[in-house]
Formats: sequence, C-alpha cells, structure tokens
Amino acid sequence: MRYIFILLLNCIWLMAQEQIDSDELLKKIGEAYRSRNYNEAFMYATQACDAGNYEACGALGNLYSSDIEELQSKRNLNYAAHAYYKACEGNIAEACFYLGVYHVNGYGVQQSYSSARGFFARACELNDADGCDALANFYASPNKQIMAKQDYAQAASYYLKACERNLASSCFKLATLYKIGQGVKGDDSVAKAFYGKSCQLGDTKGCEAWWSMENVK
Repeated sequence: MRYIFILLLNCIWLMAQEQIDSDELLKKIGEAYRSRNYNEAFMYATQACDAGNYEACGALGNLYSSDIEELQSKRNLNYAAHAYYKACEGNIAEACFYLGVYHVNGYGVQQSYSSARGFFARACELNDADGCDALANFYASPNKQIMAKQDYAQAASYYLKACERNLASSCFKLATLYKIGQGVKGDDSVAKAFYGKSCQLGDTKGCEAWWSMENVK
C-alpha cells in the first residue's frame, strides 16, 4: 500500500512539474517576443504547445501568421491553422475565432463557410465577442453560399451576446435591428439604448444615431 501511495505522489509531482515547466515556457514566449528574439519565441512556443499548453499553441499560431517583417520568412498559414486548431481544441476562444476567419477566406485551409460557422459558434460558446458577432453576421447575410436562409432573429440573439461582452459594433447592429424591426419587435427606446451603449464603447456611428434619436421632436 505504501508503495502505491509513493507512486501516486510521484505521478502528482510529475504532473505539477510539467505544468510549471509549461507555464514557464509560456512566460518565456512573451519575454522573447517583446525582446524581438523571434527565433526563441518560436522555440518556446513549439515546446510549450507540444507539452500540451493550449495558450502556447495559440501563440504559435500568431507567430506563424504574423505580418511583422522579421517573421516573413517563417510565415506559414498552414502551420498557423494547425496550431490554432490545437488551441481551439483546448478551449482557447480566440484561436477558434481565427480558425473561423481562416475558413471564410481559405487561409491555410480549404475555404468552407460551414466550417467557419462551426468555429465561430465555438468561439461564441467560449464567450468570445468577435465570434458571436461573426456568427450573427452569418445569419444576417443575404449570400446563400454563406447561409441558405437569412435569420435575423438568430442574428439579433448573437449580436446581443457580443454586445453584452462590450463589442461596440454588435451593439450598433443590434440597435439597427430594433430600429427597423428586423428579427425583433421594433422598439425605438431599445434601439436608442443600444445606440447609446455603442457610443459609450467608442463607436462614432452609435453616437450619431443616438444623437439623431435624442433630437427627434
């Protein structure tokens, strides 16, 4: 029994050590990137991702997709998509969103609106505002290749999720749906409130729309 207990303690220690090492590598990625030691950043990101650190996989995807001049020789959207996929599997919301963007545009993967929609939905489930907004845009799109049928009610529900996460553009689009009564019951007071929130979040169009409604006699 004592032998089994010692084995369990050793296993727990090894698991903890792996987590410490992985977290330390994640810290080193940031330090190397900020110091413009990009080769080191790649090395640490690869090691940490291979060790199962999903945040590091997301960082590796960012490195492979970077527009920084010093990284152009390493730019590889296929590798970036692969790294983002690992990160998304580990519930890194931003990576799921990027995969959606990649599938919309065919960056490093085969272009597929249905796959993009799935990744945007996953990002939204993980509380990523951009993922919710992108999914709403899909439902609002008149392009039948993107969505077989427009569904403004669904669009409104996802714009709301994104707006609740303080994405100004989603608040503005949701306000417009309430203003024109599309997918939701038309309500100027609700529209004005969402335009106001959009304005508070820095959207000048939201400010203009709110001001216009405020000064209607």
